[in-house]
Amino acid sequence: MLQFAFTENYFNITLKAIAELNWSARHCNGSAYLLRVDDDVIVNVPRLSAAIAEGKFRPGLTGQVEVTEAHREPAHKWYMPPRYYHADSYTFIKGFGYLLSTDRLPKLLASMGRYRGFVLDIDDVYVTGVLADYAKIDRHHDVGFRHYCGGDVCVLESSLVIYGCAFSAEAEAMYEEWKREAASKDCGNEVDGGSVAETETTSPNNNSTEVGEP
Repeated sequence: MLQFAFTENYFNITLKAIAELNWSARHCNGSAYLLRVDDDVIVNVPRLSAAIAEGKFRPGLTGQVEVTEAHREPAHKWYMPPRYYHADSYTFIKGFGYLLSTDRLPKLLASMGRYRGFVLDIDDVYVTGVLADYAKIDRHHDVGFRHYCGGDVCVLESSLVIYGCAFSAEAEAMYEEWKREAASKDCGNEVDGGSVAETETTSPNNNSTEVGEP
């Protein structure tokens, strides 16, 4: 368990993400990839490990690439004032889970020191969107990073990282069902997608993020 010198608070998640990356750079520099996931997701470790061993991932950030609007309503959970972020939308990787090749980690950390815009309290937008663009790190969309909550064992079997259950008990039940049924169930081609080969890349050169300056 890691403990950092700031208050545990939803709006400090960005500080937590930055601290995690700095710690990883000091202690995990022998690894080719860094997987960052929330504590309420399911990771298909055998499938992910095999994909890494087979060289299926490209340098940069891999996960579920999202393009979404910047919310300007003050009451919204993810309110973003225009003075902090000028563009009307974000391009980033959803923060429930993403894979970062460690050859890009020094560039990402260096961008934190050079970037002079605001530190946004939406951690995935800031790290995998704003900073990744600033550091010119490619984002790769992979269908194996999936939003799902249900009882289809084949969905889990064909996925890398799954997020989507509103309650941890639901995620735990889904995981237990997967463990019980996966060995005896022949999924074949029942599930469309889930192949780590099915990726799309968004380049920071073509998807630059216009950010606010203090």
